[in-house]
Amino acid sequence: MRHISVLVFLFITGVLFQFFTGIWIFYEKYSFSPQIIQDRILGNPDLFINSSSLEGLLKTAVPHIISVSLVSFIIFHLFYFTKINCFKIYLFVIVFISGLLNSISNLLILEISPVFSYLKLLSFIVFELSIIFAVFLLFYDIYTRFKKS
Repeated sequence: MRHISVLVFLFITGVLFQFFTGIWIFYEKYSFSPQIIQDRILGNPDLFINSSSLEGLLKTAVPHIISVSLVSFIIFHLFYFTKINCFKIYLFVIVFISGLLNSISNLLILEISPVFSYLKLLSFIVFELSIIFAVFLLFYDIYTRFKKS
C-alpha cells in the first residue's frame, strides 16, 4: 500500500505543478481581464492583435477537452480508494463541467458573443479551485493513512 501512496503523491505533485503553471499561463495570456480575453480571441486593431480563427480555436479546444476528461477521471478514480465519500460526485461534476466550459468558451466568444469571456474567467477559476481542493483531499487522505501506520 505504501508504494501506491508514493505513486499517488507523485501524481498529486504533477497536478500541483499543472495548477501553478496553468494559473501563470492564464495570467500571462489574459491577465484575468474579460476585456483582454475578448481582445485575444476577437482581435483588436488598436493593439495590433489578430482575431483567432475557428480552426485555431478547435485545434486548442479538442486536446484540452481530452486532457481535462483524462485528468478528471484519474483524480476521481483515486477517490475510489479513499474514505472520502460525502461529496465526491458533486466535486467530480464541478471539475468536469468547469473544465469543459473553460475549453469551449473561446469558441463561444468567437461564434456567439463576447459576453462569454466572463464565463471563461469564471470557469477557469472554478476549475482550478476545484482541482486543487480535490488534490488537497487526496493528499489529506494519504497523510492520515501514513500517520496511522
